[in-house]
Amino acid sequence: MGLKASEEGKRKIWKALADKGLQRTSKETLNRIESELYYISDKTWKRFVYAERPIRDKTFKDCCEFLGLNSEEIVDSSQPSQPSKYDWDSAPSAEIYFYGRDEDMKKLEKWVLDEHYRWIILYGFGGIGKTQLAVKLAEQVEKQNKFDKLIWQQISYSTPKDQLVSELLDRLLPNSEQIISNVEKKFLEELKRQKILIILNEHELFEKEEQANDNRDSYKHYCNFLRQLSWERHQSCIILTTREKPNNLDAVTSFVKAHELKGLDVNAGCQLLSDGIGYPKNLTSDEQARKELVHRYDGNPLALKLVAGLIREHYSNERKFVDIHNKSLVVPEEIETILASVTKDLNTFQKKILCYLAKVSDPISRDELDSNLPNGMHGSELPRVLETLKQRSLILLVQVSESNEYFYTLQPMVRKFVLRQLT
Repeated sequence: MGLKASEEGKRKIWKALADKGLQRTSKETLNRIESELYYISDKTWKRFVYAERPIRDKTFKDCCEFLGLNSEEIVDSSQPSQPSKYDWDSAPSAEIYFYGRDEDMKKLEKWVLDEHYRWIILYGFGGIGKTQLAVKLAEQVEKQNKFDKLIWQQISYSTPKDQLVSELLDRLLPNSEQIISNVEKKFLEELKRQKILIILNEHELFEKEEQANDNRDSYKHYCNFLRQLSWERHQSCIILTTREKPNNLDAVTSFVKAHELKGLDVNAGCQLLSDGIGYPKNLTSDEQARKELVHRYDGNPLALKLVAGLIREHYSNERKFVDIHNKSLVVPEEIETILASVTKDLNTFQKKILCYLAKVSDPISRDELDSNLPNGMHGSELPRVLETLKQRSLILLVQVSESNEYFYTLQPMVRKFVLRQLT
């Protein structure tokens, strides 16, 4: 399976780009591709533009449509369309700097390769590194050669579940002309017939505010469908990356695993900062300042990369940044956007519990929360409120001293956002 442009077709691609005022692989062009064809990675776009090797048929046609080209007129007809075992066209490129995920990787590899779980959920706060970990996992699984087919699928919850299943079937059966009346049944048959690894990588949880309720309902439909598939006897595995842990997983624990990805440890976070800042001749490294930054940003890789960029462009070193912003945490705009997305549909009680936690500096016990419930909230509602906030990685559970009791708190970026936007 796969198409690529002929030499003449490649020249037509370049001309079409020039007519649009776009360079072939400039940052502006790649941003346009990300905006309009979100599931196509930079790597895949470059393969299309330079006709380096075949890409998936649908991807090729979508790229042609973006440029206003007829795919049949530019395709290299001398290249037969052959089925491919690895369908990774929409997967992002692996980042050069990737640290501190050895234990996470070992756990996921064990679940996929040795224990054969049918549905694995990799969840965590936005920017925590779920997609990059999934990319690395896919590379490792590919080397093991234990699956008949491997597919990476970008998903958006504005896309109906039935449409997603149809797209996956098209990728599993690229040359089939059979009319399928029941796509879910046929999809399950393929999961049984072949040993398939499918990675569903969440693009954005809720793209637009007016779509929030519709997309949350769609997210539930997706999860219910995947939960139903996990009950069926098959040899395949579906991995979902998401910011929010699905509900009601306890009933399917024999077939399903969920793993919360947390922040990098101090050593990995410091290394990421060091690589991100770069240290030209006019900068000096401050290890203690880097450790403070890793703590302030809870080891979030995206936040650390953004802060490293700020330091590189506007400060002489990490210490100056830390000292200037000692009493006022800088929350990068991208992180604020993520937080706005996951908090905008919280109910009144959920927001009030967040605000209460934001106003106290130390972790607090469940008993203290019970004693300070918002007006109108019953104690029986607190467990569900806390579970929802934890599913969205908005609250942290920590153990204080040697006690076995867990206490509740917020990571610094969440605290700053809540105090500024929700109080």
